[in-house]
This record gives sequence, structure tokens and C-alpha cells, in this order.
Amino acid sequence: MSKVENGQGSVLETRHVRENRSEMIADFNMSRHYNPNLSRCVWHTSLSFDKQDKLTDEKMLEISKEWMKGMGLHDTAWVVISHSDTDHKHVHIVCDRVADNGITISDSNNYKRSEAICRELEIRYGLAQVPEIRNGVNQSALKGRDLFKEQCYRSLRDALKQSRSIDEFNKKMKAKDIDCVWRHNPDGTVRGLTFEKKNIKLKASDVHRSFSAKRIASYLENNQKRSARKAIKATKSASDHFKEAAYHFADALDASNSPEDDIIQIDKIINPVFKPIIRYGR
Repeated sequence: MSKVENGQGSVLETRHVRENRSEMIADFNMSRHYNPNLSRCVWHTSLSFDKQDKLTDEKMLEISKEWMKGMGLHDTAWVVISHSDTDHKHVHIVCDRVADNGITISDSNNYKRSEAICRELEIRYGLAQVPEIRNGVNQSALKGRDLFKEQCYRSLRDALKQSRSIDEFNKKMKAKDIDCVWRHNPDGTVRGLTFEKKNIKLKASDVHRSFSAKRIASYLENNQKRSARKAIKATKSASDHFKEAAYHFADALDASNSPEDDIIQIDKIINPVFKPIIRYGR
């Protein structure tokens, strides 16, 4: 909070805590009444973004909330603070470890869980991806299954960013000489995914814990929705520009018609072209 007070940051949002420093500390300390034996009642983490990530405060707050939801901390008292004292944007998240229902949030394997969620958010929001630290393994020395796992990991991340459907994703992976074998439930929902190359097979979740088949399918679906929304927005904008331009030269089209009549005629020509595009997001 000292940087906020010095003008080097701002409180983006709070939940169940006040923004004043002393009052905030008092609010967080309230959780000790629910679990007096809890030595660390407050959870603090920082999310840093790459310089190339063009993020508004609203988008950083949205990402922070998704991180808290993934860690099971969204139903607690929390505060999200942005700092502007470095050349890259970052936020600090402080959460109560006791939820609204009085249950203590476990911090077991918190680093691994947080890492998996961050990798997921990088893909979902198109953020610059941080290379995963693989326990100091010499990448050039990898062979067999370990080498294939590394190839799958890198190919998968690239394919997810560039694909809007399972078929498109499969083609991107195939271009890297990796076959995708999907398994589905009787109702058609995705149940599993295996990557294959020659005689080596790997489940998607074995490549990285954040890449389960369901999550990959969800990423692709979200990519398709985002692409469709952009196409719709661009198409509507183009349609509006056409109509505005038509209004200005409508008089010249037919001197016997009023501008309004010409607009109606132009609209009849434009709409059959643009409506299918808007409907299907192409």
C-alpha cells in the first residue's frame, strides 16, 4: 500500500476489505478468529506481465480474478493492487486464506497449481508466454519419450494460439508430425486426447497438467468465439460505413427517388450479403 500512497500504484478492487492500510490489515486479521491455529492467514502473490502485453487495468483485474478462482480464493476477502514502479505491468493479489464459509483454503502444492493456472491464462488471454522451467534439464540431451513430450508441449502451445477448431488444431499438430487421437463420451463431449508419433503415445495431461483434453477443447471454443466476435464487429462496422456513404450520394443514384428511397434500395442489396457473414462470423 505504500506505493499506492506514493502514487506508484492503485487499488483495482477489493472484496470484504477496506482500502485504508490500517483498516485493511484489521479486516484481514479477522480471519484469525475462524482458525486461531492458522499461522499464515493471508495469501500474497504477484502476477507480472511482459512489456509486449497491452493490458488495461480492467483486463489485469479480470485475469487476477480468474487466477483467484483457479486457486479457490475467489470467495475470500481480497484486494488487487497494480504497481507502476517498473517497466512492466504487474499486480499484487492479497487474499484471506479463510473463505466466507469459514473453511481454510489449503496452500498445498500452491506453486505448481499457480504455475498451471498461469500457463492456462497465458493462452486464454493471448499473453506473452513464459518458458517453463523444466528442473534444469538439458533440452538438447532429451531423447525418446522425454523428447516427444517437449515437442508436444511447444507444438501444442503454438497450435492453441493459432487454431479455432479441433480440426484446425489437429492439422497444426500434424504439420509438426504429431497425430491427435480424440476420445469422446456418448453425448459427444470430449473425454480424452492422446498425442502419437511413431510408437510413442502421450496423454495431453501428461504433456503438462494444464493441458487436459477438456481444457484444450475449451481453449479452441473460446478462440472461435473471440474470432467470431471480431468478425461480427468488423462486418457491422463495414456495413455501417457503406450505408453512411450511400446516404451521402443517394441523390445521385436516381434523381426521381428521394434519398430515403435510395437508402432502402441499397439496404436491400447490402443486407443479403452481410447478414450471412454476421450470422456465421465469417
